[in-house]
Amino acid sequence: MYLPSRALAILIFLSCCLGRIAMAAGEPDVIKRIERDGFEVIKSFPAEGGLTGYAGRIQGEPMVVYVTADGRYALIGHLIDANGNSLTESHMSRYIPPPDLSKAWERLEHEATWIVQGARNAPRVIYAFTDPYCPYCHRFWEAAAPFVRSGKVQIRHVMVGVIKPKSIKAAAQIFGASDPAAALAQHEERFPQGGLALRDQTAKDSIAKVTANNNLMRQLDVNGTPAVFYRDSHGVVRMVGGLPAPEQLEEILGSKAQ
Repeated sequence: MYLPSRALAILIFLSCCLGRIAMAAGEPDVIKRIERDGFEVIKSFPAEGGLTGYAGRIQGEPMVVYVTADGRYALIGHLIDANGNSLTESHMSRYIPPPDLSKAWERLEHEATWIVQGARNAPRVIYAFTDPYCPYCHRFWEAAAPFVRSGKVQIRHVMVGVIKPKSIKAAAQIFGASDPAAALAQHEERFPQGGLALRDQTAKDSIAKVTANNNLMRQLDVNGTPAVFYRDSHGVVRMVGGLPAPEQLEEILGSKAQ
């Protein structure tokens, strides 16, 4: 299972910090220490090898911590069996429920300002936090293009300014265009050359829209772009942070374009 770099950095930090700590009544002190660093325990369970697992989240990322039988040591990382299977991945899927993103979807629908890429009546709707200068947003734009052209997918780009100091101005200029969808398409077409040329003046109301989107992004604990919100085959809202992997595109965007 892929671990985002932010989560990996957290794991390394915690692994370095945790030492030999005495067992106390209830939760081991070693777990209490990790909780002070931001780990939120969801459930404890007996794990293989006499370990006790603690499943939870840290800064929104799922994580399992294993504690030795004497309660004095914590192990962070993947627990692997003799066949090379990750038991940790199984523990995560079993004990850590997916976050409920239905409220996030409602806020995107009713509070965000977005630009539509694709047919207005497309049966599948996707929300994507998009920065004008994010190279991974550009790659997602290109990867999604065949699905969008099929008429089956509408991507609502929630324009934000987080990558460069000029990102807010660029996003606001696109919002303020007479045809924002065309302006965004032109920007993406010219992305290898730096995108649209920026004007000296930008309307204050357009800047306000980008600023509000930035604030919403923070409130939803989204830490990078692109961040793609979609509904799976069961109607459950999911989110992929960063550029979706090729095998994720059909799950997000539906069947391949014809």
